[in-house]
Amino acid sequence: RLAETPEMQGKTIVVILPDSGERYLSSMLFSDLFTEQENQA
Repeated sequence: RLAETPEMQGKTIVVILPDSGERYLSSMLFSDLFTEQENQA
């Protein structure tokens, strides 16, 4: 909808879709934040 407005003509719209972050939360950096059961889920 935003791109269809006259004031946006000729402009670029960038959309950023973050991932779930699972690869980061499963690293050693965050290992002490979860219990063993939570890590296995």
